[in-house]
Amino acid sequence: VRGGQVKDAAGTSLASFPTSSGNFIVDNTAPRVASIATPQSTPTNQTDVTYTLTFTEPVTNFDAFADLEVSGVSATGATISNPTNDDTTFIVELAGITGSGALGLSVRTTSNITDLAGNALISDGNNSNSAVEIDNTEPTVTAFIADTSGPTNSSTILFSVDFSEPVLGLEEDDFLPFSPESTLTLTSDASGQNHTVTVTDVESSGVAMTLVLKLDSGVTDAVGNPLPNQPYSTNIYVDTVAPTATIGAETPSPTNADAVSFFVAFSEGIEGLVVGDFDVSAPSGIPAVDVAYVSGFDYRVTLSGLTGDGTVGLAFKADNSIEDGVGNALGESGASASTTLDNTPPVISLNSANPITLVRNAVWSYPSVTAADG
Repeated sequence: VRGGQVKDAAGTSLASFPTSSGNFIVDNTAPRVASIATPQSTPTNQTDVTYTLTFTEPVTNFDAFADLEVSGVSATGATISNPTNDDTTFIVELAGITGSGALGLSVRTTSNITDLAGNALISDGNNSNSAVEIDNTEPTVTAFIADTSGPTNSSTILFSVDFSEPVLGLEEDDFLPFSPESTLTLTSDASGQNHTVTVTDVESSGVAMTLVLKLDSGVTDAVGNPLPNQPYSTNIYVDTVAPTATIGAETPSPTNADAVSFFVAFSEGIEGLVVGDFDVSAPSGIPAVDVAYVSGFDYRVTLSGLTGDGTVGLAFKADNSIEDGVGNALGESGASASTTLDNTPPVISLNSANPITLVRNAVWSYPSVTAADG
């Protein structure tokens, strides 16, 4: 300021003036958000997440509830701290996070944040962060089924155990034993979402076998959400035992009947029984064979057109077509039965060494023969 040139309204000159001039800072640059960063790994089911929010310069009027917005999920609380006291870098802690989705933290465009010169915050691409995925959704079982069709006589059974998302902690010991003698193995695909349980050395006499995932399996998703609603189980009917059979003669032996019958009893229901499954023996000729169902697991086989004397027999052929409902073959059972056919009438032989005296109107016997003279 030049001396003598500054006067008041009456024309009096300035009596004194500074010998040096002052410096003034003019700030018309608005502050911005430099970054919103978090060390939190993703995805996560943590209820608290911490962010570091950095501005391009010191700011004032920063309020957690008025200036911050949480999106995607819910948070019950937020706190702000400025550990370095530079009013540039702030620690934001979100608490009470619930729900699932992309956790978004942003600075509102309507905030009252300014720099120290009063320039209002300008919003740009750094005003938000949605990099953290919150996962509070429990995994579910989408398939727990036998891939092997039942009923079956296979000694190896396959099951599918699939989940709604990749899981951790699923092990062979998480399944109850399928049967005392069986062996269980577990294989998983690369994602960890789809699994195959293979049970080998299965033995069963026709009962429903059950695969069970234990209550305390410890299965979780990648962030630790546990599998709910356990246990899981599925059944399959397994029969690895072949049927057996017995054959018994119904017609008394000996007999002179031209037809005899045999009773055939199986240990379970069978399929494929035909006349050609039997070996038949007779004294002469080839008898007619008829097979009839009786009840339960029992059948009657009748051989007719019998003549002559000798043994009439019935047995199963080794290559018979008989099997149970799941394909277990009867095979060479060894069951058989027979009866004696006698069509020869008795004959009385007389000779001088054994004379018979007939007395009229008398009863006589000799030896083991009794008759009455009429």
